[in-house]
Amino acid sequence: DGWSIERFNLTRPEMQFTSSGYWRYQTGKHASNVEFKLRSSNFGQTALALGVPEQLEGGEGEIRASLSWPGAPVAARATNVSGHLHVSARNGRFLQLKQGAARLFGILDLSSIGRYLLLDFSPIFGAGFAYEKIQGDFDLDRGDATTRDLTVKGTSARIGLNGRVGLA
Repeated sequence: DGWSIERFNLTRPEMQFTSSGYWRYQTGKHASNVEFKLRSSNFGQTALALGVPEQLEGGEGEIRASLSWPGAPVAARATNVSGHLHVSARNGRFLQLKQGAARLFGILDLSSIGRYLLLDFSPIFGAGFAYEKIQGDFDLDRGDATTRDLTVKGTSARIGLNGRVGLA
């Protein structure tokens, strides 16, 4: 009634990706599920290898997920994936905070509210944001990501996030 992925591994010197999952076809409908763990001793190098340059420097940790969606594996979209994601990282730096990423931090200083409304976080983050620890869990439900415990501890700020964001 479908395919089963018992083990799918990718390895680089700084990174290990392990996964398993299935693709089923039952009663005329496709369904896919994947569980994975991405472990990296240098998220900056891993991001560069994945085609995302100049965003991260250093950092170690892991991302674990259990995701499912209706349809074939190639049908995964932000609007139809559900599951759980756990993030844990240490000792790295975001090199640039683009406007979209800066919105996630939601830092408001009443004396600088005008600048922050324009998403100018340079007085806090400068050319980047060094973090000592990032940890949190996300529940994904067909285009919505919800967290109740995301924490980012850095030298210049300590950030706690909870809430929902639309991914689509």
